[in-house]
Amino acid sequence: MSEERGKSALVPRTPTGIKSAVEIAKHAEDVEADAVLVFPSHYTSEEGLYRYYRKIADSTDINLMPFILGGLEKALLKNPEFVNKILEIEQVSAFKYESTDLWTLGKLMNLAERKVNWICGPNFSARVSECYFRLGASGSTDGISNFTPQLPIRLYEYAINGRWDEFKEVEDKLAKLTDLRSKVGSVAFVKAALDLIGLSGGAVRPPLTQASEEEISEIKNLLSELEIL
Repeated sequence: MSEERGKSALVPRTPTGIKSAVEIAKHAEDVEADAVLVFPSHYTSEEGLYRYYRKIADSTDINLMPFILGGLEKALLKNPEFVNKILEIEQVSAFKYESTDLWTLGKLMNLAERKVNWICGPNFSARVSECYFRLGASGSTDGISNFTPQLPIRLYEYAINGRWDEFKEVEDKLAKLTDLRSKVGSVAFVKAALDLIGLSGGAVRPPLTQASEEEISEIKNLLSELEIL
């Protein structure tokens, strides 16, 4: 597995149930993954959430990246200092943050008493990606990387080198893609784009719907305009 992934970090996700989450985390460690992206449990109390992450950590030595979503997001909005309770778990090495609430992100970063990586960026946030990096994000996430990884990679390189004018040019291209993706539908757009560039996007799973012929034509025109095709 380490030879296949090269220099890339391998971070599979866990399901929300504690038994399944522990099983997946153990398997991820066995195949030499770098960390697991831990989706929040259905527990809503701080104590329940803490025990959930602690149980996974006690069952494996792999690094954990809690996804600030659902119950965890609600808990941190109510009590931002809860972030340090989570950080008592030494294996927590990063957080994934997908909200455009930059105020809360800045607050959590400032409150964190232990340095961790913050991986930010919801699917349709291209126009605020600079803000994430300015606040101190370590990286970003997006579905666009599935078919044109060169743009997000360039965005990251410009950010860490402070080349903000060039960053803005790439950000504008990503914004065009994410605007159309929002219109077509997140998954349908990515699958159609993969098909268009010669990879296997395939069909979406119900109840999602495929991109229409008109939408596929729009995607093709935009990919050509951005020199992706």
